[in-house]
Amino acid sequence: MRRERGDGAAVGVDGVEVRIRRLDGGWEASAAVEPPVRVVGGSLAQARRALRERLRAHPAPVRERIVVDPESERLLAALREARVEYEAAREGLRAHQRRAAGRLRERGLSTRDAGAVLRLSHQRVAVLWSDPM
Repeated sequence: MRRERGDGAAVGVDGVEVRIRRLDGGWEASAAVEPPVRVVGGSLAQARRALRERLRAHPAPVRERIVVDPESERLLAALREARVEYEAAREGLRAHQRRAAGRLRERGLSTRDAGAVLRLSHQRVAVLWSDPM
Protein backbone atom coordinates (compact mmCIF):
# COMPACT_ATOMS: atom_id res chain seq x y z
CA MET A 1 0.00 0.00 0.00
CA ARG A 2 1.31 3.44 -0.91
CA ARG A 3 0.35 6.96 -0.08
CA GLU A 4 1.69 10.41 -0.88
CA ARG A 5 3.33 12.68 1.62
CA GLY A 6 2.71 16.41 1.59
CA ASP A 7 5.72 16.97 -0.68
CA GLY A 8 4.48 14.40 -3.21
CA ALA A 9 7.01 11.70 -2.30
CA ALA A 10 5.53 8.22 -2.51
CA VAL A 11 6.12 6.20 0.62
CA GLY A 12 4.99 2.77 1.73
CA VAL A 13 2.96 2.38 4.88
CA ASP A 14 6.20 1.51 6.69
CA GLY A 15 8.28 4.24 5.01
CA VAL A 16 10.34 4.65 1.88
CA GLU A 17 10.61 1.43 -0.11
CA VAL A 18 14.21 0.69 -1.07
CA ARG A 19 15.20 -2.10 -3.45
CA ILE A 20 18.83 -3.24 -3.55
CA ARG A 21 20.16 -5.67 -6.11
CA ARG A 22 23.49 -7.03 -7.26
CA LEU A 23 24.92 -5.77 -10.53
CA ASP A 24 28.02 -6.94 -12.36
CA GLY A 25 30.78 -5.55 -10.17
CA GLY A 26 28.59 -3.63 -7.76
CA TRP A 27 25.23 -2.94 -6.16
CA GLU A 28 22.29 -0.80 -7.20
CA ALA A 29 19.92 0.78 -4.68
CA SER A 30 16.74 2.50 -5.75
CA ALA A 31 14.04 4.21 -3.74
CA ALA A 32 10.39 4.58 -4.65
CA VAL A 33 10.17 8.32 -4.06
CA GLU A 34 9.44 11.27 -6.35
CA PRO A 35 11.70 11.96 -8.08
CA PRO A 36 13.04 8.38 -8.10
CA VAL A 37 16.44 7.83 -6.52
CA ARG A 38 18.96 5.38 -7.96
CA VAL A 39 22.55 4.96 -6.81
CA VAL A 40 25.29 2.45 -7.56
CA GLY A 41 28.13 1.40 -5.27
CA GLY A 42 31.04 -0.98 -5.57
CA SER A 43 29.93 -2.69 -2.36
CA LEU A 44 26.62 -3.10 -0.59
CA ALA A 45 27.82 -0.72 2.14
CA GLN A 46 28.75 1.93 -0.44
CA ALA A 47 25.36 1.68 -2.14
CA ARG A 48 23.56 1.96 1.20
CA ARG A 49 25.65 5.00 2.20
CA ALA A 50 25.02 6.75 -1.11
CA LEU A 51 21.30 6.05 -0.87
CA ARG A 52 21.09 7.34 2.72
CA GLU A 53 22.84 10.51 1.58
CA ARG A 54 20.35 11.03 -1.25
CA LEU A 55 17.36 10.27 1.01
CA ARG A 56 18.46 12.57 3.81
CA ALA A 57 15.69 15.03 2.91
CA HIS A 58 13.01 12.32 3.24
CA PRO A 59 12.05 12.00 6.92
CA ALA A 60 10.12 8.74 6.41
CA PRO A 61 11.87 5.59 7.65
CA VAL A 62 13.53 3.37 5.05
CA ARG A 63 12.34 -0.20 4.50
CA GLU A 64 15.00 -2.15 2.64
CA ARG A 65 14.61 -5.21 0.46
CA ILE A 66 17.68 -6.95 -0.95
CA VAL A 67 16.81 -8.81 -4.14
CA VAL A 68 18.78 -11.95 -4.96
CA ASP A 69 18.44 -14.71 -7.54
CA PRO A 70 15.79 -17.42 -6.93
CA GLU A 71 18.27 -20.11 -5.84
CA SER A 72 19.89 -17.76 -3.32
CA GLU A 73 16.43 -16.74 -2.09
CA ARG A 74 15.58 -20.41 -1.45
CA LEU A 75 18.82 -20.84 0.51
CA LEU A 76 18.14 -17.67 2.51
CA ALA A 77 14.60 -18.86 3.31
CA ALA A 78 16.04 -22.16 4.57
CA LEU A 79 18.57 -20.22 6.64
CA ARG A 80 15.85 -18.07 8.22
CA GLU A 81 13.86 -21.20 9.09
CA ALA A 82 16.97 -22.86 10.59
CA ARG A 83 17.62 -19.75 12.71
CA VAL A 84 14.09 -19.90 14.13
CA GLU A 85 14.53 -23.59 14.95
CA TYR A 86 17.96 -22.92 16.47
CA GLU A 87 16.61 -20.16 18.71
CA ALA A 88 13.77 -22.41 19.88
CA ALA A 89 16.24 -25.23 20.65
CA ARG A 90 18.53 -22.77 22.43
CA GLU A 91 15.67 -21.57 24.62
CA GLY A 92 14.84 -25.20 25.42
CA LEU A 93 18.46 -25.87 26.36
CA ARG A 94 18.50 -22.84 28.66
CA ALA A 95 15.34 -24.03 30.38
CA HIS A 96 16.83 -27.51 30.93
CA GLN A 97 20.06 -25.99 32.26
CA ARG A 98 18.12 -23.74 34.65
CA ARG A 99 16.06 -26.65 35.99
CA ALA A 100 19.10 -28.91 36.39
CA ALA A 101 21.13 -26.17 38.06
CA GLY A 102 18.23 -25.39 40.39
CA ARG A 103 17.89 -29.04 41.33
CA LEU A 104 21.61 -29.33 42.09
CA ARG A 105 21.41 -26.17 44.19
CA GLU A 106 18.50 -27.68 46.15
CA ARG A 107 20.74 -30.68 46.81
CA GLY A 108 23.39 -28.39 48.30
CA LEU A 109 26.03 -28.42 45.56
CA SER A 110 28.36 -25.43 45.25
CA THR A 111 28.47 -23.46 42.02
CA ARG A 112 31.81 -25.07 41.17
CA ASP A 113 30.54 -28.60 41.83
CA ALA A 114 27.31 -27.95 39.92
CA GLY A 115 29.38 -26.51 37.07
CA ALA A 116 31.51 -29.64 36.94
CA VAL A 117 28.41 -31.87 36.89
CA LEU A 118 26.69 -29.77 34.22
CA ARG A 119 29.91 -29.18 32.28
CA LEU A 120 29.41 -25.45 32.60
CA SER A 121 31.56 -22.78 34.20
CA HIS A 122 30.78 -21.95 37.81
CA GLN A 123 30.01 -18.39 36.60
CA ARG A 124 27.35 -19.72 34.22
CA VAL A 125 25.82 -21.79 37.03
CA ALA A 126 25.69 -18.66 39.22
CA VAL A 127 23.85 -16.84 36.43
CA LEU A 128 21.45 -19.75 36.03
CA TRP A 129 20.78 -19.74 39.78
CA SER A 130 20.08 -16.00 39.79
CA ASP A 131 17.96 -16.08 36.62
CA PRO A 132 14.27 -16.06 37.62
CA MET A 133 13.33 -17.30 34.11
